[in-house]
Amino acid sequence: MRAEVLFLDVEAWSPKGWERTDVALSGLGVLARGADLSGSCVAREVVEGRGRKLVPGLVDVHLHGYGGHDVTSGGPSAARAAASALAEVGTTRFLATLYPSPPERLRALIAAYDELLREQRGEGPRGARIEGLHLEGPFVSRKRAGALEPECLREPDLTEVRAWLREHPGVVRRITLAPELAGAHELLRLLLDHGVRPSLGHSDCTCREAEVAARLGPLGVTHLFNAMRGVHHREPGLAMAALEIPDLVPELICDGVHVAPEVLRWVRGVRGAHGVVMISDALWPAGSSIQEFEAGGKRIRQGADAMWAEQGMLAGAKLCLLEMIRARVADGSFELHDAIGMASYWPARELGLRADLLPGGLADALLLADDGGLDGVWIDGRAMPRA
Repeated sequence: MRAEVLFLDVEAWSPKGWERTDVALSGLGVLARGADLSGSCVAREVVEGRGRKLVPGLVDVHLHGYGGHDVTSGGPSAARAAASALAEVGTTRFLATLYPSPPERLRALIAAYDELLREQRGEGPRGARIEGLHLEGPFVSRKRAGALEPECLREPDLTEVRAWLREHPGVVRRITLAPELAGAHELLRLLLDHGVRPSLGHSDCTCREAEVAARLGPLGVTHLFNAMRGVHHREPGLAMAALEIPDLVPELICDGVHVAPEVLRWVRGVRGAHGVVMISDALWPAGSSIQEFEAGGKRIRQGADAMWAEQGMLAGAKLCLLEMIRARVADGSFELHDAIGMASYWPARELGLRADLLPGGLADALLLADDGGLDGVWIDGRAMPRA
C-alpha cells in the first residue's frame, strides 16, 4: 500500500469520537486507518504523531475573503491569494462568498470563477481548494439587508438564475435568499432541482413562512440570528424555525460577537451541535495587517474580535475557523470534538463531501499542537508550506 503521508500514533477525529491510531492519506482520499500501518504502508512522508490530535481540514462555506483579498471585487485572482493564506490557518476548502452585484457584473463573476474551477481541477493543491460560489443575495430582503448594499438587492429572477445554471453548471453551490419574496418558492424548487443548496437568510420571514419553505427540501440558514427575525415570544421568525426544524441546517458565526457565547451555549442545549455549521463570514482584511478600510461607504476598523464601523456598529467578522474553535472551546461554548465537526464534517456534508478521516474521505488533515496551534496542514495528501 502506497500513501502520500502516513501519520503514526495520532489521536484521530471521527464522527463518533477520538481514536488513538495510524492514518494513511493518498492524493485521492483517506487510504487506511488502523493500528500499526507502518508495516503495510510505504509513504512519501511519515509523521510521528506522539498522541497529538489529527483532525479533518476545516471547510468554510461562508467567507468573503482573507489575508487582504476580496473574492467579490478581486474575483478569482483574489480568491487564489486568499486560498493560500487560508491554508496556513487550517481552512482547506471554502466557498468564495460573493456580495450582491448588478446582473451583468454577477454573470461575469460566475463565468470567471467557472474558468478558475476548471484550472484548479488540473492542478495539485496550491492552497485551500475553492469548491465554488456562495451567492449571499441578491434575492434577499432590503428590510434585513444588514451589511449588504440595499440598492443591489432585488426580487427573484428565474430567467437570470437559469442562465447561470445552464452556462456554468456546478459553479454556484449555495445561494442565500429570503423565502417571503415573490417568486422565492419557484426559485427554491429550481435550485434544489439543479443540486444547488438554498440557504434562507437576510429575511424578515415568520416562523410559519420558514416552515412552508422547508417543506420544499433541505435548506440552510445563513448566519443564524443575524439579519433575520429573532426568537420573539409573539412573532417568532426564521431563527426560531432554524432551532426547531431538523431539515434546516443553520450556520453560526462563532466569533463570540455576532452571537454571544451565552446564546451559543443555549443553541447547544436546544439543538446540539449535530448538523450545525460553523462559518467565519470573514471580511477580506481578516488575517492581514490592514487596520482600517472602507466598505459600503463606511469607514471600518479591525478590532480585537470583529470588524467595527462608526459609532460601534458591527460591520463583519475577522476570525478564521480555527481561531473560532479555540475561543469557543476555551469559553465552554462547545467541546473540542463538536467544534471540529461543526467546522469540518457538517459543512463538508453541505457540499456533498466527507471530512471524517475515515477511509474514502477527503485527504485533508490538520495536526494540532498540544496548545491547540497548528503543527501541519495537508490538502489532498500534500503538506502545505508554512508561513
